[in-house]
Amino acid sequence: MKKILLFLLTLLILTTGCGSIVARKDKSQIIKFENSKLVDGNYDITFYKILYPETPYEKDKFYEQFDILTSKMVAYGKDINLIIPLELYKDLKNLQKREVREGEKVFYKQAYSLTEEEKEKIDSKVNVDTPNDAGTIQKYLNKQVAYWLDYLKRPQEYDSKRYYTELDKDRIVEEVFENRKFFSNTCFAIENDYVLEVSEEELEEGGKLGFPLYFKGNYIPNELENLASKIYVIEGEIEDTVIPEKLLLIDKKVVENIKDCRIKTEIIDVENPLTLISKLDEYENLKIKDMLNFNVKYVPNSELKKASVREEKVERKTIEFERTNIKWGIE
Repeated sequence: MKKILLFLLTLLILTTGCGSIVARKDKSQIIKFENSKLVDGNYDITFYKILYPETPYEKDKFYEQFDILTSKMVAYGKDINLIIPLELYKDLKNLQKREVREGEKVFYKQAYSLTEEEKEKIDSKVNVDTPNDAGTIQKYLNKQVAYWLDYLKRPQEYDSKRYYTELDKDRIVEEVFENRKFFSNTCFAIENDYVLEVSEEELEEGGKLGFPLYFKGNYIPNELENLASKIYVIEGEIEDTVIPEKLLLIDKKVVENIKDCRIKTEIIDVENPLTLISKLDEYENLKIKDMLNFNVKYVPNSELKKASVREEKVERKTIEFERTNIKWGIE
């Protein structure tokens, strides 16, 4: 019995104390930027969120505007932070390879290989007559041709009684490519200025590209820790939080998850890229390109500041010896 009481007393003393600094897992990283210009202090960062049109005609006009903006950024060596949709980035890649845009692929794909889902999409976009005795493949081939003629603003040329071929379709699409000759590769020369806008369904796809990611939401998806992207810009009602090995920026908030730096984020919607040309000389705030490379340092608890939390003081438990009938000693 005496040995048991001695053991309990020793255990009680060892497991209690006057409070300690304990590193919280979500508050225990210190980020150090490789860019020596980023020193301790307060910073503002502005992101211009590019609104991508939906119709084919508006998209073509948009490309001309976007091409002018990116060309000036390259020519004058200017940088501003651009949030662009993942769809736009993929479309630009397709244009670079002289391929149709992402949303147009269903109208370019060979008719015999269309899936039922793709046929439904074509039906939702194109409503024209086709030859009465045409089979399913011919029907959708005709609809594809009708789409491209309408795109070229020549819908009257579509003949509902004609049996179009894949070669006919290719010739029409080639005209589309000719109309897009204005496209240049300057948009890829400023990739370090891009943040990709993704939906929840696009997180994994966008994350594989390694760009900083932007999304709307009132929570932080768990999968962010496993994506290649290192920086996330969120527009939503969330708290300043640290994602291990990542950097989080929140719209309209000052975040302090970077040791000794406080960064306030602002996101501005932009419909016409040309309106940003005047910003090229005006913008003096933080640039995303200067934040892309950073290291995460882990330090002992005694050195942690913002990256730590103090536990509440726990009162030491004591034993009132005089109230016990046990004789302490060694027999």
